[in-house]
Amino acid sequence: MPKRAYKKYGEVYFDLEKFCRKHRQNDSPCLPPERELAQILKTSVMTLRKALERGQMDGLLIREGRRLVISRQDRNLYGFGKILFIEQGFYGKPVLGAINRLYQELALRMLALKADFGFYQLNGGTDLKDLERACSRAAVLIAGLFTSDPALNLKVIEILKRQQGRKLVIAVSDPNLGFFNNFCALDNVAVGRKAVETLLAAGCTKLGVVSCNNSSITCKRLVGMEKGCIAAGVPLYYFNGRTKPELLKMVTGSGCDGIFFTTDEEISTKLKDFFAVPGLIPDRLKVLTLHGSGESLLCQPPIACINHATDQVADGIISYLLAKVGNSEQPPLRKLVTPILYPSITLGRNFKIKTERTGGRK
Repeated sequence: MPKRAYKKYGEVYFDLEKFCRKHRQNDSPCLPPERELAQILKTSVMTLRKALERGQMDGLLIREGRRLVISRQDRNLYGFGKILFIEQGFYGKPVLGAINRLYQELALRMLALKADFGFYQLNGGTDLKDLERACSRAAVLIAGLFTSDPALNLKVIEILKRQQGRKLVIAVSDPNLGFFNNFCALDNVAVGRKAVETLLAAGCTKLGVVSCNNSSITCKRLVGMEKGCIAAGVPLYYFNGRTKPELLKMVTGSGCDGIFFTTDEEISTKLKDFFAVPGLIPDRLKVLTLHGSGESLLCQPPIACINHATDQVADGIISYLLAKVGNSEQPPLRKLVTPILYPSITLGRNFKIKTERTGGRK
């Protein structure tokens, strides 16, 4: 049965903003009932409620008693200054799937808020003087994952660190959080804890983790899994994702009944042998991946995903910038977003992942 073609959450919020601006001009501050509004915006009630919550956070909507009404104050980022997203990329877009999704989410929101939003592309041939000029002309710098060249990365970080004394620099990628005063990013330790929680809820008693690299992001996810397993009193087995031909034999030989891939890079290739064994997934082995580049979506069901929650990261950044418009003396933005479980996927035949609300911690 084909999936219902609902709009993405970011598109729904963009449509909600247009709806509110139109009705404010027509002097109609009250919103229609939820089901009627969901039909108007061509979305589900659940997605609409999520958009309504963000509308309150952004000041687009205010609560009067038990109802939401459209705010008379037109909050936007027009005239705030250039907001520059700095990231490794090609053709004006980030390379990595999760970062690209964050950029697209921000771009959609910035357009609705009339912001001057742009992308600066980093690569091995980047002219650092040109980067410095671009940074000097911007009011806000959003720092993603830079390049695969560690030496160049350090030079870029030094340029941005010099800039943060005069303007706002926000890190959105885990390796860079320690270099800047402001950050809003996925909590990767919480990713590991969420993986353990999910597999245990699916009835697993012996967990494994496939570590595909030794990056700082992966290490934090491993730490989260270790803490979760220690707290639950269950064993944790480690497997190296690079030894793909032997991976199936290693996992099944260990007796693990639940496994988490710390990244979904080339995940469809890594899981190919697992699917070739009849009755293995999900009857004898539950598999959990990360919804990052989109590779994992090719494997579902019965594979379950942890979402990168890029919309929540974008929410944190936008809300902070809007608050800065009203009061420039804001405390630093220091938010780590707890990941959520992908709501429409099942683990095994009887385990249904429940949609959970996200929360940040400072």
